[in-house]
Amino acid sequence: MRALLLVRPLIAALAAPLLGALAASGSGCGPAPRGERALATRASPVLDGVPDDDVRYSNVVGISIDEERVCSGSLISPNLVLTARHCVSRDALDTVSCGEGALGPPLGAGRLRVTTALDTNGADVPWLSVSEVWLAPGGDDVCGNDIVLLLLGQQAQGVTPLEPYLSQNVAQDQLFTAIGYGGERADGGTVGVRRAGFDFEVSCVGTACNFELFHANEWRGGPPGKYVCRGDSGGPALLGTNYVGGVLSRLLPIGDSESCGVPVYTSTYAWAGFLQTRAVQAALLGHYRLPDWARGGGGPPSELRYGNGCESNIDCTSDGTCVFDGERGYCSYDCGAETPCPGGGGYQCDDAVGLCVAQASTPSELSCFGDSQVCSEARPIEQGSDEGSCALGGPPGSGARAGGRAWLLALLALAALGVRRVRTM
Repeated sequence: MRALLLVRPLIAALAAPLLGALAASGSGCGPAPRGERALATRASPVLDGVPDDDVRYSNVVGISIDEERVCSGSLISPNLVLTARHCVSRDALDTVSCGEGALGPPLGAGRLRVTTALDTNGADVPWLSVSEVWLAPGGDDVCGNDIVLLLLGQQAQGVTPLEPYLSQNVAQDQLFTAIGYGGERADGGTVGVRRAGFDFEVSCVGTACNFELFHANEWRGGPPGKYVCRGDSGGPALLGTNYVGGVLSRLLPIGDSESCGVPVYTSTYAWAGFLQTRAVQAALLGHYRLPDWARGGGGPPSELRYGNGCESNIDCTSDGTCVFDGERGYCSYDCGAETPCPGGGGYQCDDAVGLCVAQASTPSELSCFGDSQVCSEARPIEQGSDEGSCALGGPPGSGARAGGRAWLLALLALAALGVRRVRTM
């Protein structure tokens, strides 16, 4: 038997029970509702976290699941929330096996609600509905894939969204703030109140971490003595005041502790393509200006290539943006009063979003500009659905940078090392 089996990293709790459920269970470790099994025992503090009484972090949101459990997330656009996929997964895991531990299909969107309020408890909490659940492409394994986007039914008002940290990955020893809606003590405390833990730091990143327990798309927090306790799932690692460097996925217990441990985050940088492409779709649906972090940042400079098929911004030129309209992905560019869309090409400027949007019903009807592929190569997107949930499969957009090469290398590395099995509590 491998000694690795003695290492027991926790999935950062699927969701922490709200006050009523906590009281009913006595310890906060009762079974999940509707017959679902929790990934861990669902106590959920940032250890010794400070309540966000001055509402500095209203862009860190609480997510209610079935009105009985709570997760955390980041508002990254007016109608788009970033969180952990296991928070919205139908099936829970007792064991996390990198390369083997598959997450189940997502819950229906109607079972989820989001709030920017400090406290999720009480009758007067202003909740926002969730209309769709957008899964990241690349697989169902918890390790490296524990990330999901929630499209809101309406826009959050009076809140400045956070920005995913996409220009580069986090660096070792970089400071961050851990934020979530868990309790304030290792033995529980009041669940559902937003709290922040300061002066965490990045301990290792990707391949520098132990491959027994980590995926290349992940990084580990620290230092010793700075822990997150089961839960706060989906909450951000905040770099500075507004950059999300990671999404809380799971914990590595310290010693004999079954409550607290070292946080493991899914890197936002690793999923830049997915985040940018879905942000474009959310902006088109919400009719607001696309945030700068979702624009450009793609391939090398060259002449404009309207209509090229794309999976993410990296497939377009350096100032191009991959537009996913629900059926296909194609390269487009910013537009405005001084930068109109090309005439006669089937494009029209969406003034609210600030992008040229294809008006043709099929890619082959678009006109290409520049020395590029023909427009008929715009790539159709396969969609999967969860019955009654409006949950979609991945859009165009590899999770990794550089057109998916890093993602492929990560999978090959894991395959070479074999499956590393670790237990959850």
